[in-house]
Amino acid sequence: MKLTDSFQGVTRLFLDSAPVIYYIEENTRYLSIVEPITVTVMVANTIRY
Repeated sequence: MKLTDSFQGVTRLFLDSAPVIYYIEENTRYLSIVEPITVTVMVANTIRY
């Protein structure tokens, strides 16, 4: 299953602040894990304000 398939039908998504901070700071320990998820969420416009 592709990561993008996991988001099908999702209307709300809780995102803890730690992965966001790891992504913004480009933390080398976690970036390879959080980057694909963060990019997928941003591209899919799942985050609504």
